[in-house]
Amino acid sequence: MAFITDKEKLKIGLIIFRRGDVEHRNFYCRIKLPNEDRYKTIALRTSDRQAASEQAFDHDADIRFRIKHDVPVFNRPFRQVAEEYIALLQHRAKLGEVSVDSVKNVANR
Repeated sequence: MAFITDKEKLKIGLIIFRRGDVEHRNFYCRIKLPNEDRYKTIALRTSDRQAASEQAFDHDADIRFRIKHDVPVFNRPFRQVAEEYIALLQHRAKLGEVSVDSVKNVANR
């Protein structure tokens, strides 16, 4: 099964699509960050194509505004997300839901 389905290019660097690995039929948008090899993917929480297109253009304008005014585009760096995930796994290990070895294995990656 393809990850990206029902893809529509709205303009260069902006697409809306549905994901093939989820049960809902909601759209997502993917925005290419200018002068970088990075993308911002946003869940649009609608299954209506027209509403998804309008929201995607709004998000695109917001991202361009953020870049122009040096406002961070991403909420948290990946390092912070990883540290929070390891802390959650350590808590689950204390509760006996996962093994301590699995926590060590994830932390060493």
